[in-house]
Amino acid sequence: MLFISLYLFHFMNKKYILSLILLLFLKIDGYPQEDTLRLTLKHADSVFVTGNLALIAARYQVDAAKAQAIQAKVFQNPYFSAELSLYNSEAHNFFDIGYPEGNKSFALTQLFQVAGQRITGYRLAAEAAKMTELQYYDLTRSLKYQLHQSFFTVYYLSRAVAIINKQLEMLYETLKGYKGQYAKGNISMKDYSRLEASYLQLSNDKTGIIDQINENEKTLRIILAQTRYVAPVPSKEETGRYKSSGLKIAALIATATENRPDLKVNESMIRQGELNLSLQKRAAVPDLTMGVDYSENGNYVKNYTGLTIGLPLPVFNRNKGNIRMAAAQLNAYKANREQGTLGVSADVTAAYNKVNELDNEYGKIDTSLVVQVTELSSGILENYRRKNISLLEFTDLFEAFSQSIIDFYQISTNRANAFEELNFVTGVELFK
Repeated sequence: MLFISLYLFHFMNKKYILSLILLLFLKIDGYPQEDTLRLTLKHADSVFVTGNLALIAARYQVDAAKAQAIQAKVFQNPYFSAELSLYNSEAHNFFDIGYPEGNKSFALTQLFQVAGQRITGYRLAAEAAKMTELQYYDLTRSLKYQLHQSFFTVYYLSRAVAIINKQLEMLYETLKGYKGQYAKGNISMKDYSRLEASYLQLSNDKTGIIDQINENEKTLRIILAQTRYVAPVPSKEETGRYKSSGLKIAALIATATENRPDLKVNESMIRQGELNLSLQKRAAVPDLTMGVDYSENGNYVKNYTGLTIGLPLPVFNRNKGNIRMAAAQLNAYKANREQGTLGVSADVTAAYNKVNELDNEYGKIDTSLVVQVTELSSGILENYRRKNISLLEFTDLFEAFSQSIIDFYQISTNRANAFEELNFVTGVELFK
């Protein structure tokens, strides 16, 4: 089936198709060269903290929560009322409020929460503000993890694309030279088609890598709030900072348990649940209202002044439903905390194992592989042109060398992302 497809492909305008493909791939180098923001990882982190729109919105939420705590602390305002005589039926006067026969009355009342509802409500609002701040830190942790993963994915895969471009260019030049030989009948259609198949296979591999680069570059732009293309250019210190030696699983789990902001959010939820339960119990105690009244001619004596005291009678509503609901919510928060603690242990263990596996595999690779493969690719091409190796040997070696380049940069990407995942699940920067 493959041979038939290649045979049909032979009758198409291959010069036009191959030229178009080469033009496309040579112009794509992971990201455009113009209007590009080039960033080290440190610089990217700085741009992220100051410019990420989600973080900016979250900071406003923190400010709003703190303002709510301030509001919860203040006392209720006193209530003032006045009563003025509208019509005197004996004197037949409207608004008869003058002295000595008219009447006007005034009252001033104040609500007192005698069971400590106000201070408990303030503590609840203050704890909610702390939780909002912890959620901000958790959001920062998650977005930074995405930023670092996309940063290294774009960096390493773009380097792979740059080398694949050279491979494609060499193979294309060979194809152009052999087109004339094929037309003269010096080489068979089968051999020529095999060269084309190798070219197209490498082109397809590159297309898949380009898709990964574009998707991650888009993530970089969104996180960094950039309209320009973002090109990662990490320093040697940033690419060489990942080392698995010295990592202990027990210490990592303890670090995560102590530092993960999502766990601290769960603890804050429990404190809020406890405060809310206390508040609902206190709310069952009636509030006291006290005040003073003054009436000029509306009471049993002129210029009457009286003291008023009032409170609701807890006959029908003793707030039992809200108390039970608060108790149930507190139990749910405690269950979530236990679940979160178990999840942290599993997260750290999985990330730790991944780091060790990828770092061990990476350690077995000769990092000079890229230079060697590039030189070998040129060498086998020259040997093929001189007929020192067969077409089958040439295409097998060329495809193997190209795949080794792709594999090298893919494992480099996966290794960097694994270390960043370990940073994420522990909640701290382990590698700086």
